[in-house]
Amino acid sequence: MRLRVIKITAIVVVAITLAACAASTHTSAPATPSTSTSVTSPTATATAIPPVIPPIHTIALGNYQFVDVIPSSSGLGLLSSAQGVSIDHSKLYYYSFATQTIRLLATPTPAPGGALRGMNGAFAAGDWIVYEENDDSGAHWSIRAVNVVSGEDRLIDSYVQENDQFHLTYDNAFAADGDSIVWATTERVANPYRGVLHAYNLATGATQILQTAPGDHRYEGLLLHGMTLFYTLVDVSGTSNGTSVPYLWDLSQSSPQQVSAFNWAVDDFNAHYFIWGDSQAMTLNIYDRDANQEHAAITENCIRPAISQDRPYVVCLDFNNQQFQLVHLPSGAVTPFAIGQGDSGQFGEIFNDRVFWLIFQKGVFTSNEVGYFDLPQS
Repeated sequence: MRLRVIKITAIVVVAITLAACAASTHTSAPATPSTSTSVTSPTATATAIPPVIPPIHTIALGNYQFVDVIPSSSGLGLLSSAQGVSIDHSKLYYYSFATQTIRLLATPTPAPGGALRGMNGAFAAGDWIVYEENDDSGAHWSIRAVNVVSGEDRLIDSYVQENDQFHLTYDNAFAADGDSIVWATTERVANPYRGVLHAYNLATGATQILQTAPGDHRYEGLLLHGMTLFYTLVDVSGTSNGTSVPYLWDLSQSSPQQVSAFNWAVDDFNAHYFIWGDSQAMTLNIYDRDANQEHAAITENCIRPAISQDRPYVVCLDFNNQQFQLVHLPSGAVTPFAIGQGDSGQFGEIFNDRVFWLIFQKGVFTSNEVGYFDLPQS
């Protein structure tokens, strides 16, 4: 599931079921009391031993060429490169672990009027692959889900269903895990401008509005792990344009809680850490949720990070050195891997403590080979 630049930063890792929760019309999320947060810089330590990379395995994908991999429990979703449309991806394929074969799952349909659409990212959610199709204008969007077992393809939401009044929020517009899909829309023209947070249950087929934002606010940075949704509420008014407030929402509860330790989006999270890469400084930053402490720049040359849900590791892109990194938390100790394969600027995902990525050769931006390894236990 996604973390994806390229929709590969927000990674859905564990398949769970979203319990039905009552539709809400909260206009704002309650804030938890502020707590003091300390910020530290990394300190060299003799115990920071670089992690050992387990054996790396590969999966050959034949004559196909892909630009994104979406691992699931039974196989790999694979997005092909676009033809005739500048959106990144154009067709969704599936590689079965059981049969070791590839089949076409879905092809984006043209928008009314004939505008070409491509696939703009995807997540695995149980036996489903959830994907967005859109055109270059961003106006003719839809969210769909296709079942990798039965082949059933469902339309979840679209600009047509929203009466052409809402578009998908551009920054991490949707996330999925288990039976759950959550997505954010924003009014095209409104006074005041507002966003809406939606949810869909793949098991029941029920759609609901989780929350409607206050005027001049929208939802961004959606990440979903288990029952826990992370998002930011962004002020887009002329006076405070860009101010964001992060929230965590246990979707079995009726309302979210504000994250008071910082005021920005993150690349990923688990029960113990929030993590984010600084694309300018090229450093990895973490917030230790147990110790209530931020650690700035625990390692260098580390962007687009993804975190394991139950092991103390992050994987990230070292674009400067054309490779990837396995980072131990909280020490920041690093071991590079996939040397020479970071030229595309992309990275893959962690699913069930297994790291997957497409193997790109230097200067080539499509691939027909997947690499993977299992994370160390500790």
